Amino acid sequence: MREQGRNVSCMQNLSRLGAGLSSYAADNDDRLPVADRWMDELQTAGTRDRNLHCPEVRSVNPGAFGYAFNKEMSGKKVSEVKPNTVALFDSTFLTRNATSGIESLPNPGRHKGRGKTSNNLIMLDGSMEVRYR
Repeated sequence: MREQGRNVSCMQNLSRLGAGLSSYAADNDDRLPVADRWMDELQTAGTRDRNLHCPEVRSVNPGAFGYAFNKEMSGKKVSEVKPNTVALFDSTFLTRNATSGIESLPNPGRHKGRGKTSNNLIMLDGSMEVRYR
C-alpha cells in the first residue's frame, strides 16, 4: 500500500512540475528552461523542493531526485514543441537538474503495483502517461 501511495505522490509531483513549466514559460517569453538548470528555474518560479524528488527514490535515497527533463526541449519556445511531447519523467539519473531522453526511464519500472512495474511521464500539455515495463 505504501508503494501505491508513493506512486500517486510521484504523479502529483510530475503534474505540479508540468504546471511549473507552463508558468515558467508564461513568464519567460514562451521559453522553456535551459535543461541543465530546469529544477533551479522552476524553484525560482515557486516550485517546492519536495516536488522535485520522486517519493520512491527518496524512500531509499533521501538526497536523490529521480526526475529528468527532456533535453530536446531545452530553451525552446512552447510553440515549437508538440503538445504531446514528453517533458518530464522518471529517470535512472538521480541528480539535480538531470536531463536526458526517455532512454533513461528505469527498466524495470520504478513503481510497483498489481504485479507490474511502471514509470510516470508528463507531457508538455500536462497530460500524464504511465508506461509499464
